[in-house]
Amino acid sequence: MKTRIPLKLLAALTALCLLLSFGAFSAAADEAPETGDAQSVAQVGTLDKALASGLAFDASGDFKILVMNDLDDGIIPYPAMLKYIESVIADEQPDLIVLNGNITRGGVSVFMANFAVIPWICNLFGDIPFTLTFGKTDALLPVSKNHYLTNYQKYSNCLAYDDAPINAGVANHNLFIFNDDVAAGDKSLDGVAFNLYLLDSNKDGFYRPQAEWYGMKEYDLIKEATDYVVPSLMFSHLPLPEINLALPGEGLGDTHYNVYANTMYQQIKNGGKDGVRNADMRGGVMAVVSGSHPSALFDTEDDYVDTDVLRGADPFPLRFIQRPGMSFLTCSDTNRDTRGASIITLHLDTEAIPATPAVLDPGDGHEITPKVPGEAPEVSITEVRHIPAFSYFDDGGAMLKFYKAGVNWFFGPLSAFIGLLASPFTDRYAVTYSVNQFFGNIFDWMLK
Repeated sequence: MKTRIPLKLLAALTALCLLLSFGAFSAAADEAPETGDAQSVAQVGTLDKALASGLAFDASGDFKILVMNDLDDGIIPYPAMLKYIESVIADEQPDLIVLNGNITRGGVSVFMANFAVIPWICNLFGDIPFTLTFGKTDALLPVSKNHYLTNYQKYSNCLAYDDAPINAGVANHNLFIFNDDVAAGDKSLDGVAFNLYLLDSNKDGFYRPQAEWYGMKEYDLIKEATDYVVPSLMFSHLPLPEINLALPGEGLGDTHYNVYANTMYQQIKNGGKDGVRNADMRGGVMAVVSGSHPSALFDTEDDYVDTDVLRGADPFPLRFIQRPGMSFLTCSDTNRDTRGASIITLHLDTEAIPATPAVLDPGDGHEITPKVPGEAPEVSITEVRHIPAFSYFDDGGAMLKFYKAGVNWFFGPLSAFIGLLASPFTDRYAVTYSVNQFFGNIFDWMLK
């Protein structure tokens, strides 16, 4: 007896295959070759969007960055992670949020990315500016990184952009931080005090076009216009491979960079065109902030181990700030202290801002104080602080039950799913938290 396949089922399977095929091609377009054409790189890169960032040091000269690595957000975010993010933002009031790679897990459909994955997280940010880098899991099928970027950019406070295709990932960009709000409004290089580089680390690290893009951005565009190298931070999900030399035996996990094209460290160290060493032209990168490992928590400013390769006869004190992942999916009592977000605080010495006497701007009448050419602002990293994920739930009572249910493989998604169903009628977060608290009590009862 022959088994007939219903026509509607066959049509549905065909449509599914086409959808998956489209997702595969879409994601494949994000992939970076191991080598790049320097000429194509030289033609990309502008300063317009970096100058339009609106970011500025406050009146006391401080700027606070909240860094979140490895959210590993799935189809429906875990309630404990949402509660943690909400609490940290309320307590810290950061000036900028950086989603530093592995924001999502593989297997999320385009529909769920648009409907659940992105809005659940981004709606928690309110009007706080945020930007992002992409990591290894963000490159997995079926949703492409370009698709993710386009949907993040629908939020008015998203500052991420793709600084023209450079054959090396998605959303490689930089953002300027200005002396103050007035300078940020002027959008002029005269008021730039600091720079942030945000780089896609692809599946296996940086590629040569990215290093070339950074060098051209740093020297051909910025230094040529300002006559000095602007101090900066670099963010990437995967750490530079040189970090293994700096801290042998730390077990950083996925640091298997491609061996063909990684020249980022040399570009930062040597500077200048074509990597020619010039002591006066070293890059302005003070530190590289990376993730990629849920339990790696260190700062080479404090934990540095000397090696002949990195220091020796040719010292170059590039700071590595390795931050742990959040990844509530696998968070437990045993690793709770090494999971969570981090705060990095920058401080601008406002009394040492190189400037000429104030002049009157005939445009709108306010006074501006442009920098003296050839002098860089004095900016320091005054704080690098880890915020353990468990710290918001470690009361031994209701919040502890909430946390345990929130990271449970069954109760957590179920609570979030019920909140999602209720979202057309009421606040999805309030419903999710209430339901999760109920399941937390059940979870606690089951453990006894």
